[in-house]
Amino acid sequence: DGGEAIASVGASPVIVRARIGRGTLIVIGDTRFFDNANFDIKSGGSPANHLFLTQLLRLSGVCVEPRVKDPRK
Repeated sequence: DGGEAIASVGASPVIVRARIGRGTLIVIGDTRFFDNANFDIKSGGSPANHLFLTQLLRLSGVCVEPRVKDPRK
């Protein structure tokens, strides 16, 4: 099984999910997907990027907290 395309550009898959045993592997074919500029609001990142990543992780069965908690509290 080559996995399931989660997102494509035209006919080319750019995000693929594959089940491996009891786990899930997600491959993202964008070398800058996790670049700080995409997620840091002060650098022009969009809140939509956070929402997209959260939804992607939930789709893959990962439990995601809606906000990062301050570890000092």
